[in-house]
Amino acid sequence: MSLNLSGLALHTASVAVHWSTCTAAAQPEKQNPQPPHGFERNPSLDELVSDRRPLAELLEDFDRAVSCTESTVRGLVDLSAPVPVPDSPWVPEEVRAWEVRWCLAHLRTENARHAGHADLLRETLDGKDSLELNDLADAAE
Repeated sequence: MSLNLSGLALHTASVAVHWSTCTAAAQPEKQNPQPPHGFERNPSLDELVSDRRPLAELLEDFDRAVSCTESTVRGLVDLSAPVPVPDSPWVPEEVRAWEVRWCLAHLRTENARHAGHADLLRETLDGKDSLELNDLADAAE
């Protein structure tokens, strides 16, 4: 597997759709938002980085995921509602649920983390560090 920007964007989008739909399902009204086409399941990072569709198509999928996540999060009313945790090796056995607010904080953290990964990919391509980019931006003003 070789990390790439399109796979990273699709992973971020997939995680956002997954957790936002989980938080909606935990609401008292039991909202049941339908994930956008292509996001019905949570694919592995290996699958996402090997996706070879044209960039325009990948960006359309990303935009649909963002739109779904935004509308789902706007509909949340109970931030204390329990969201069942996934069965995975990185979740402690004694944890059965997280609050909706934890899931939203997790989404924010995931986005920040992956923005950093994207910046590292960019830096390997153009060789410019953040200080140099800041200087260039300041000079353009």
